[in-house]
Amino acid sequence: MLRKILLVGGLAGIGYSFYYYFKNQLNLALDLNYKLKDFRIVELTTSEARIKTQIEVRNKSSFNLTIESYDVRFNYQKHEVAKTSSNIPIVIGSDRTFILEAEGVIDLRKVTSALFPFVMDVTKKKPINLTLHGFINVNFLNLNHVIELDGRQVTTSNNLLAEIGLEKPFDKTRNKLDDLLGKIGIKI
Repeated sequence: MLRKILLVGGLAGIGYSFYYYFKNQLNLALDLNYKLKDFRIVELTTSEARIKTQIEVRNKSSFNLTIESYDVRFNYQKHEVAKTSSNIPIVIGSDRTFILEAEGVIDLRKVTSALFPFVMDVTKKKPINLTLHGFINVNFLNLNHVIELDGRQVTTSNNLLAEIGLEKPFDKTRNKLDDLLGKIGIKI
């Protein structure tokens, strides 16, 4: 009798361990990390800017997962700046990353309200954050799950001036301007 109790208890413990392990791996697979790798302006006119972005997405689980499809929109200050979608499956290895390519058009007439805050964030060397909207359809161990992205934040740049190589010239010009204006009593 005691042997049966120990056997059932041992099997239950092993079963729970497997359940907990796979549940934890599923949570890791569905909690993808996002990081902007590249953001560049391809074409600039007086009315619009065509941009290309690359978002790095990381699979933190110990198992492969497949991105079956995705439809993602990127917003800055509530204005859509890029979007991407695909129905071509992408297999991501365990503890690996993949790059999500996105192209977009920024209507400069519509985003004028966001332009001043953007310039201020850049000159103050603040992070530039984009808000994601849409979904990613993931298959993990033959289980389909849709990851809703509505409202998730992605930091595109921690210091845009440094990343595009203009931080030193900007600081030098700003220091000269501060000195010049300081001599006449104006402080910026």
